[in-house]
Amino acid sequence: MPIIQKQQVNDYLSFAIWKIDEQENQLTALTRDEFLPDEISSMKSPLKRCQTLAGRLIVNHLTEDANCRYSGIDKDENGKPYLVGLNSHISISHTLDLAVATYNSHFKTGVDAEVISNRLLKVAPRVLSQKELSRIENDEEEATVYWCAKEALYKLNGDKGLTFTENLYVEKEFGVNDFSGYIFSRDTTYKVNLHSFKIDQVIFVYSSEIQELENCIEIGIENQYSNSTSN
Repeated sequence: MPIIQKQQVNDYLSFAIWKIDEQENQLTALTRDEFLPDEISSMKSPLKRCQTLAGRLIVNHLTEDANCRYSGIDKDENGKPYLVGLNSHISISHTLDLAVATYNSHFKTGVDAEVISNRLLKVAPRVLSQKELSRIENDEEEATVYWCAKEALYKLNGDKGLTFTENLYVEKEFGVNDFSGYIFSRDTTYKVNLHSFKIDQVIFVYSSEIQELENCIEIGIENQYSNSTSN
């Protein structure tokens, strides 16, 4: 099993990374027929099919590590994956030949992986606030971390109605690996602990604890986000 990194972060959170060096038929053979995703047959890209299979194999592995019975993965009305028959939470991401998944028995979870790219620096003005832009210092790697952080927050929340600029905010100092993210939903503000790390040229960001806040005054952006939280 080509899991190149696995970590039990704490009592309730774990993650693993799978390097995809198998052929599609090998990954399929490792997956029980009843756990094959319905959408796999409609995926035209062989790489996408391999990424999907690898991601689900990681979740199977992490679930069994937690001494829970793996009964497959389904998706809710927003396309957010969840474990069938369990209250634990999962998130999956992949890029190139790497797949990553998180398993959290207490909190909703989000994870994202991206190759460091100038493309993300170019799109930063469309997905980051002015305060966030000032902190990336025109750095490709930092821009990629911010992108992954917002993707992780988006996946954690699972609401397609959220936008990167109005509802998701990253509070991070340059080069720091442990930082905070905020989700501004219609009724509630959540503070999320985030962690980033790098393998070769790929950035990974995953969430851990979540805290519900009364408001967002503590990070000094109440005016900037007042419209999105009151609509």
